[in-house]
Amino acid sequence: MFLNRMLIFVLIFQAQNHSLYECKIFSKRPPGFKITNFHAAHPAYECILALRCLLQKEMKNGQNWQKLLSMEHHMDLRKELDPLLWERNEINTVRRLKDWYKISGFDEETIHRIIGVIDVNAYQVNSNGKL
Repeated sequence: MFLNRMLIFVLIFQAQNHSLYECKIFSKRPPGFKITNFHAAHPAYECILALRCLLQKEMKNGQNWQKLLSMEHHMDLRKELDPLLWERNEINTVRRLKDWYKISGFDEETIHRIIGVIDVNAYQVNSNGKL
């Protein structure tokens, strides 16, 4: 099961033309912020992996999308146990994608679900806010 989960995330990063799909979205509007310190984490980066996962719905035959939807997300538990993180995800990912970049085809619940899939199934190397 763990290897299957890791395979999904490897596929996402190696997907051909993923930047083409992202470019269609990111070219619609300027980012709305200016990053001056490239050695520090920036909240705007938080939406990119979720966007790449969401775009799996449109790529190839959608097999990766179906695999993502089948993965555990613990959405209700995450909202209850860490409301501050939920709110941060709402602002930095959901609202940025829906309100700023105007992505369509995904409701707020689906975006939060994908954030949950990432949070629950991904291995994180803590950088303490530094890159």
